[in-house]
Amino acid sequence: MGIRDTRMMARALTQRWPIDPEQRNLMMRVLMKIAADANNSPRERTSAIKALIAADRNNIEQEKIQQNDEHHGDRLDMERLHRIAEVARNLGFDSIAQRAIEAGSSSDTIDADT
Repeated sequence: MGIRDTRMMARALTQRWPIDPEQRNLMMRVLMKIAADANNSPRERTSAIKALIAADRNNIEQEKIQQNDEHHGDRLDMERLHRIAEVARNLGFDSIAQRAIEAGSSSDTIDADT
């Protein structure tokens, strides 16, 4: 495999081209082999290493986005529970309001301060 192929794989990873998971895993294995093979040119090995680092960085960024989305969803759920509790109290259903608040309070993904 040549430097152009390695750079193309690096570009695909850094620019987040749509790649199915099976092909992505194959590409990562190929890049790891290129990076580890002392018979490859330093430029090709460096390009493979940069691609692997970029893929790892993209994975970390994606995980952060997913965590933020999950946290945001949890906050929305908590807000909905509080609105339900408020409506239930206004209608005189204090026991339903209390259960809605308790359901939200028992969640281990939400801090009361956030």
